[in-house]
Amino acid sequence: MEIDGEHIEFSESHGNNPLFNRFKHLPHKSKSQFPRVAYVLQGGGSLGAYQFGVVKGLCEAGYEPDWVAATSIGAIQAAIIVGNPPAKRIEKLTQFWDRIAPPSMIDYLGKNDATIDIYNQLSAFSAFMFGQPHFFYPRWFEGTSPPFTLSFYDTAPLRETLIELVDFDLLNSCPIRLSLGAVQNLSGHLIYFNNINYIIRPEHVMASAALPPGFPAVDVDGQLYWDGAIHSNTPLEVILEAIPPENTLCFLIDCFGGQPFIPSDLDEVRARMEDISYGTHAQRCLLNYLERQRRYHAIKELGKLLTKEQRKQHADLLNVPNPHHCTIVHMAYHERFVRSATKDFNFGKMMIDRRINSGFADVQSLLVKQTEWGVVPKKGESRLYECSENHTSLLRKYDVSPMEL
Repeated sequence: MEIDGEHIEFSESHGNNPLFNRFKHLPHKSKSQFPRVAYVLQGGGSLGAYQFGVVKGLCEAGYEPDWVAATSIGAIQAAIIVGNPPAKRIEKLTQFWDRIAPPSMIDYLGKNDATIDIYNQLSAFSAFMFGQPHFFYPRWFEGTSPPFTLSFYDTAPLRETLIELVDFDLLNSCPIRLSLGAVQNLSGHLIYFNNINYIIRPEHVMASAALPPGFPAVDVDGQLYWDGAIHSNTPLEVILEAIPPENTLCFLIDCFGGQPFIPSDLDEVRARMEDISYGTHAQRCLLNYLERQRRYHAIKELGKLLTKEQRKQHADLLNVPNPHHCTIVHMAYHERFVRSATKDFNFGKMMIDRRINSGFADVQSLLVKQTEWGVVPKKGESRLYECSENHTSLLRKYDVSPMEL
């Protein structure tokens, strides 16, 4: 078979994708480039517009992904990215947001700071009552076929949107890895649908974005799945623990950020709770990963100081995995256009555009400091670069110097 002009021979498949072996025959990049560029796309509903702005900026700057790991709204955008050629990705993502968040008669309210709160409330109320076109609509009665009707909304329109915007044949044959996080209903386990082994269909994407009780469970090969955000809203582990390890430039795009605040009403209590619930998981995961890599490096170095007899005597203690070398660029949505629990349910056109522009602007600021994160480290150490716009205090709490880990 031909992929990008190169003839590939395939052996027996590990899953149901006969092209699983394609990732073993990819051309090598130059030494100045990271062998692997990865995107990690969180869930966050309409906050995913920020992700699109970041992806647009990164692609225009030449940071095309080799791997995309995602869940929820991130899974939908990831499928569009991987399921289209580079020249079409931004166009298709634009079409997606234009379809699910079209202009409305009240958009003029979103252009004025004096009326923007009213605009946000009306936009969220509209989504709550009527759904969003080409995405989901209200389920006015439970129906007769549970568990597929046990939800407030029906996501049947999303399937048609995916079929129109995603070339699934390309998604399952191209040399870009795709990992979609979903939770198996019965076992409660977080699993990843990977195009490295399996044929990805619209149902896999919808399963990764099936957040209950708003959206129904999705049947994939006889098993019911829910949104991966139930277990982990940041599918970072699949990149950090990848086998084989590879020197990776990983862009972690966090939908929940912003300046911390003390809530002044119950709505803000729920909004702040979401920030903490969804945002701090990524930070804890980063800290655990970097600390683990530092220990692996230390054990390897200490092993070199031992005699042959000592290494044999302490072989069980020295038997640690080879460190994964990953430069993690953490970007977090930091604007406070909406301080409300409905912020991820606000699909108002003006708000979507502002979030897209915010993500794109953050990339421009990031690129100014490209020499600090965009160069392959000579020692192969794992590193964390926190974008200047991020407002997280977790790293400061633990007195971590990110770029030195």
